[in-house]
Amino acid sequence: MDTPKRMSVVETLEQISQYFALHCRLEGPRELRFSHCGGEIRRVRAYMSLHHEEHGDSCIGPGRAWRLEIPYCTACEEPPSRYGCIHMSETELNLPSVVEASRPFGKEPREYSG
Repeated sequence: MDTPKRMSVVETLEQISQYFALHCRLEGPRELRFSHCGGEIRRVRAYMSLHHEEHGDSCIGPGRAWRLEIPYCTACEEPPSRYGCIHMSETELNLPSVVEASRPFGKEPREYSG
C-alpha cells in the first residue's frame, strides 16, 4: 500500500481499512498475511502532515502532523513512504481533538495561534 497523500481524513482511513479488508487474512490469533502471496503484513509509522484543503494540492497547513500506521506486504510490496498528508477543512484543523493528537513540526505560524 502507498502512503496516502492529498486525501481527506475519511478517504485516508477508508483506504487503510479497505487494504486490510481486501488484501489481508488472519492466520492464528494475531498473524496477518497478504491474501495473494501469503507474505507477512507489517506496518510503517508514517508522519501525515495536516494541510488546509482550501489551498488545494499546494499542501499548506499549520505545521502539524499525525502518526498513522500504513500496512504493506513484506514479500511483494516495497515499504511505504514514511511521509504523507491529509487535507482538512479549517474547522477540522481546529477541532480540539485534532490539535491535541497532532505533533508540531516546528514553530507554529502566527495565524494558527489560538
